[in-house]
Amino acid sequence: MNAAKLLTLCVPGYNVEKYLEQCVGSMAAADSDALEILIVDDGSTDGTGALAQKLQTRHPQSVRYLRKENGGHGSTINAGIREGTGKYFRVVDGDDWLDTHSLVLLLKRLGEIDADLVLTQYHKVHDVSGEEFPVTEEGIAFGTLYHFHELDVNKQYFSLASSTFRLDILKKMNFLIQEKTFYVDVEYIIAPIPFIETVIFYDFFLYKYRIGLENQSINLRSYVRLYDHHMRVATRMLDYIYTTPMQEKQFLYCKRIMSIIIKTQYVISLKLDRNPIRALRRLFAFDAFLRNRHRPFYDDLTGVYITLIRSVGVIATKAAYDAWKIKEIALGWLR
Repeated sequence: MNAAKLLTLCVPGYNVEKYLEQCVGSMAAADSDALEILIVDDGSTDGTGALAQKLQTRHPQSVRYLRKENGGHGSTINAGIREGTGKYFRVVDGDDWLDTHSLVLLLKRLGEIDADLVLTQYHKVHDVSGEEFPVTEEGIAFGTLYHFHELDVNKQYFSLASSTFRLDILKKMNFLIQEKTFYVDVEYIIAPIPFIETVIFYDFFLYKYRIGLENQSINLRSYVRLYDHHMRVATRMLDYIYTTPMQEKQFLYCKRIMSIIIKTQYVISLKLDRNPIRALRRLFAFDAFLRNRHRPFYDDLTGVYITLIRSVGVIATKAAYDAWKIKEIALGWLR
């Protein structure tokens, strides 16, 4: 693997033996010496490691296998950034995959441009039915190089599935993603924004994001079980955007994304937690924390549930929601 690499694809994997062949195969099929596929095994206990070693042997010019002690998704991305050698860097989770034709096209485009952040479209693909749901960017000119201040930050949402970063930016910003913590894709996506000056969008669909898996952290039940994880990420990144120097448009973008994350933190307790005492305790604590630590952000936060909490209080809001939910269930029985 001596040729200079244009793109490092970091493949975090923990017990992904079932999916890894499809994932890496979709990349290796691009048959490009400009591609570095870095499989980061997060201490798997199944056959992930053995399969990864076979893939490395099969594709020695592109695949490199790293095994590490279990540290969570963030630790694998940290390792990928540290070990990667490409000009650009993208994360592809071990249970997802790429469209090979689009990957070839991306490599061609990366060789022609010098943008800090490259965005592509992607599909969510249901694991059981195979149904695909397109996720697209709107209101932008594809193939046009934008300076960040030119973007409409009220419309864009950069996700792990859509984003390819210049690797030197990720290395130089000296930001380590939290280990043994879920939801850290938020950290990975927001942390580079203060250092991003140029952005380009392409209209082809590259990433295939597998949904419908029982153990996914975005599963609604997981949000309640992993409440503290979501809280750690939310509070860390709020601190980050208020203490890291950045341009106005970069801050406004980060603030809008954090508003979504913070509202989710409220909703976990308000709507998803079936333990009312725990839910109220968490609501009280989080609302007080946000009010005391980030008052300007707290005052700017809007939304139906936020308005209710501010006007009638946490207990009344939770009671009103539970009463409405009971009514909906009862009406469902009567229909």
